[in-house]
Amino acid sequence: MNTTTANRLTHALRELHRELLASTERGHAKLFGAKRSPYERLALYQDDPLFAWLKPLTGAVAELDDALDHVEEPARLEAALQAVTRLLWGQDPAFGPLYTQALQGSPEVAVAHGAASRELRALGLKHAA
Repeated sequence: MNTTTANRLTHALRELHRELLASTERGHAKLFGAKRSPYERLALYQDDPLFAWLKPLTGAVAELDDALDHVEEPARLEAALQAVTRLLWGQDPAFGPLYTQALQGSPEVAVAHGAASRELRALGLKHAA
């Protein structure tokens, strides 16, 4: 695996995750008011039901990062890449509808999604039909 492309992918995924958190936080603030401190925001990310839909992506990105540190386990790396592609390319029925909503509601999320998708394609991953 090309480590430069893999590093660009993990960077793009972290940026996408950051934009999804920000977008979800904006929606939460409209409903309940803004959380000011980093500790309040961290508690939201971890415990609030409005953020729960992001946990599969959080886990997939963490697993990919870890798998890239253990390239001697190619099956693990392949599984991590497949998990990310299923989430980003709408193949997960629980994650997909909320992700699509975030893509349509936030230009920043859409741009970050495009960057992550580009890096997945650069690694030879294809969008499933």
